[in-house]
Amino acid sequence: ISCRGDCHRRADGAALADMNNDRDVQQVACAAQLCHATPKLDRVFQGLLDKLKGNTKRMTPEIARGALCGSMCNSGTSRGFGLAPQDLIPSPQWLERANQTVREAQARNQRCADQWGSLVELPSLPLVTLPNRVAAALDTCGVARVSGLFLGGEPLQLPHWLADSRSTLESLRRDSHWLRSRARIENGTRVTEDVLLPTDRDMLLAGIGDFLSSPPLLEGVQKYFGSKLDEREVMSSPDASHNYVRLSYASYIVAPPAEITNASNTPQKLHADLSTPRIMVSMHLALHDIDIESGPTAFCPGTHKVNDALLAPLVRARTLSRSNATSDFAQMPCRVAVPKHTEMGTVTIYDSAVFHYGTVNRRSHPRIILNANLAARPEAIEEENYRGYFEAGRQAESSGAAAANWQATLHELDWMRSVFNVSFYRSLLNGSACTGTAGCLPWISGTTLDLHRQGLLQRRLDETPAPIVRRSQWLQAVAVAVLMLLLV
Repeated sequence: ISCRGDCHRRADGAALADMNNDRDVQQVACAAQLCHATPKLDRVFQGLLDKLKGNTKRMTPEIARGALCGSMCNSGTSRGFGLAPQDLIPSPQWLERANQTVREAQARNQRCADQWGSLVELPSLPLVTLPNRVAAALDTCGVARVSGLFLGGEPLQLPHWLADSRSTLESLRRDSHWLRSRARIENGTRVTEDVLLPTDRDMLLAGIGDFLSSPPLLEGVQKYFGSKLDEREVMSSPDASHNYVRLSYASYIVAPPAEITNASNTPQKLHADLSTPRIMVSMHLALHDIDIESGPTAFCPGTHKVNDALLAPLVRARTLSRSNATSDFAQMPCRVAVPKHTEMGTVTIYDSAVFHYGTVNRRSHPRIILNANLAARPEAIEEENYRGYFEAGRQAESSGAAAANWQATLHELDWMRSVFNVSFYRSLLNGSACTGTAGCLPWISGTTLDLHRQGLLQRRLDETPAPIVRRSQWLQAVAVAVLMLLLV
């Protein structure tokens, strides 16, 4: 086996005994030996992958393989797989390699949790350094939180569209039929509604476009993805280029009050949205102040990456196995950071591979954030498979009208991706939509969109007309929301 550093050096008996007694190290080493040095399991792995095909939330082959190996090691039995008991006893080489990898992962997680304030919490100023600071926080801890970016005017205040967006969604959510066909609803310990953003030109130009086309945030994400765009590749196929930012989907993510749901009033299970780091991020914008009782997202910072690529799926599988084995959140397999207060307008960006979970909303009102999932490559969008949820919903409907609603949602999702694609973000970030670096950013300290950037978005919307679906519901909701704000 190939090892990094000094893992080939023979460990003494005491050191090996310590490694064997460390359950995490022993399990990762055992799984590594089974996964990478046991040809007898290849047929079993292929059968497992065949069964996983078609899952709405796809599991990568590496994670599936690691989960099977980890399960065998955890149970301590290899019966039925044609293996001998000694196959579950890891060699000294695998123990040393696993020990180094697990220790590095634990140290990164602990450092990011302990130094959350200095490594993750970022003031927006100075703007010129914000992209580099966002990229550095994502690389180190998998999470970056930016405050003060959307403050503007004299005196400094948040733009009205933040409150307008929240009020509009609250009005729309009263229509259960509308919500059902355009929201990915996760029921269970903690209910979550992931509601696809309506395709409305006026809404995008009135403010939400600020969020989806924010140059300093997008440049930070692009730096994290870490690749320059090849001009020839874009000309031949704009969305085929790898490692360049593009939108997977935009949505409202709602955590209803626990007291009005049938949930068990416990947090979500620890999970990661994807298994591969640096190919997708989620970008959350707080549409109201969120405190510790409002159901903020808790993170295990630094868990998005593992230095040893071969062992990474096994370390991740072990983390999930330990998490699923306990209902006591004090016994989490990683150090957790929960933001105590998130001011309205704060942006939280996290790698989709970082482990996290939603906490319980104990307030009397829903927790609402605006979300944008940004991908580096098409494979990330395929692995996430957000579209698959709505395709499954359409296929499950017996009513033609209900199926048509699901189909309309799919059209809206495709439209959103076609507007905020690689070529749009490339035009935004390479300066063609701005008058130099400074020209991209004046809207940050003002109350209106920068004219050059707004012009780019307007042209893009003109070139890509939105599907005419359920517009009357949207306009009605906007009118109700405006009326409510006027009466406050």
